Amino acid sequence: MNRSSLLTRCSINTNKESDTFVGIKFNKGKFSINFPLGFNLSNNEKAIRKDIILLLNTIKINTDKMESELYKNFLNYSQIDFPFQACLHIIYDYLDRGYYNEYQYSHKKDKQGKINWNRTISTIKPAIQNNNAFYLDFIVKKDSSNENALITLIHKYCVYESFENLGWLFTDQIPEKPQIKFDYKNFKSVLSSKLLSTFEDKDKLLFKNMIALIDYEGNNIHTSFTYGTNRFEYIWESMINKVYGINQKNDYFPKTQWSFLDGTIHNNNHLIPDTIMLFKDNLFILDAKYYRFGYTKNPQDLPESTSIHKQITYGEYAYQNYLTDGNIYNVFIMPFNAFDKYWNTSSNIKLLGEATSNWKNGDKNYEHVIGILLDTKELMSLSLSDHTIKQEQLAEIIHHYFK
Repeated sequence: MNRSSLLTRCSINTNKESDTFVGIKFNKGKFSINFPLGFNLSNNEKAIRKDIILLLNTIKINTDKMESELYKNFLNYSQIDFPFQACLHIIYDYLDRGYYNEYQYSHKKDKQGKINWNRTISTIKPAIQNNNAFYLDFIVKKDSSNENALITLIHKYCVYESFENLGWLFTDQIPEKPQIKFDYKNFKSVLSSKLLSTFEDKDKLLFKNMIALIDYEGNNIHTSFTYGTNRFEYIWESMINKVYGINQKNDYFPKTQWSFLDGTIHNNNHLIPDTIMLFKDNLFILDAKYYRFGYTKNPQDLPESTSIHKQITYGEYAYQNYLTDGNIYNVFIMPFNAFDKYWNTSSNIKLLGEATSNWKNGDKNYEHVIGILLDTKELMSLSLSDHTIKQEQLAEIIHHYFK
C-alpha cells in the first residue's frame, strides 16, 4: 500500500442507495476508509490517522461485530476472518512494551544484586571476627534477556505482519523484517503452550491475539476483508444513548395489549424511545435520527409524520404517568458537519426548529418536537470520553427555545 496519501483513500458516505458502508475495506492490496455522514475529515496525514483511529474505536465499542466481542472477551477467532483487532492489539502492545522477551536467570558471586542466602551459605566460606560470621561475597541472582528465544522471534514476526497490514494508521515506518520464516504448526504450538503456562494477563492477551494472526496467516486467504457496518444508524443511536441517556428507560415505554373474549391477554411489543435524558428534574425524550438533512439541506430528508406522531405519544405517556416536577421535551438529533459553511455556526450543536402535529394544540412542551443537528465527529469523540457537560449544553439550548 502507498502510505504517502491517506487522504486519497478516505471518503464520507452519503447514506444513499449503496453508499452506506462505514469502516475500512481491503481489496486486492488496496485500502479504502469510509466515514459516516457529517464527519469533518482532517486535511493532513497526522490528523487523518487520528480520524481513522477514532472511527475504528467507535465501530469497535458500538457494535456487536464478532472481532470486537472477541477482543473484549478473549473468545476464539475465526480463521477466515481478517483479525483486525488482533493486529491493532499487537501494534498497541508493541508501542507500549516493545518486543516480548523471556529472561534467563543465573547465579554468580558478586557483592551486588539479589542475594540467594541458601546458595551463599552453602558455597561461600564466611569470615570470622569476634565469634561473628561475615560474608564478604554473596551468591546473587542475575537475569538477562534472551532475545533469541523462539517466542520472541515469533512475536517479531507478528509485529512485522501487523505493521504491514495496519501500521499505516500510526506511522510510515515499520519494524525490521523478522529473520524467522513462517511455520504455522510450530508457531501455533509454541503460542498455545505459552498461553497455558503464563499467568500475566497482558501476556495472555498478547498470545491470544498472536494466535489469531497466525491462524489467519496459515489460512492463505488474503484477498479482501471489511471492518465496519452498513447500518451506521444503529451506532448513531448507541452513541446518543451513551452520551445523553440513562440506563433504566423501561418505565418510559408505552405498552399495549390485546384482550380476547376468552379472557386471555396478549402483550404487544413495547414502543421503545431511543434515549431518555434526565437533567435538573426535566425529562428529555431523544430520538437519534441518522438522516441526511444535515448533508442535503433538503426538508424531504427530515423525520416524517410517523416519527413525529410516535415522539408525541412518548411525551404524552410520560406526562400522564411520570411527571411530578419539571417539563418533558421531545428531541430529534441528526448528524451534520459543523464546519460546513452552509450552516454558518461555530458550535458543534445547532438548533434547527420544531415539528408539530395538527391533532395537538401545542400547549404542552412535548407536543413540539425539537430538531437538533449534532456534529458527527464531535459525537464520536464524546461517546469515548466523559460527556456530562454536553447534557447541560443540550438542555440549555432546548430550554432557551421555549423561553
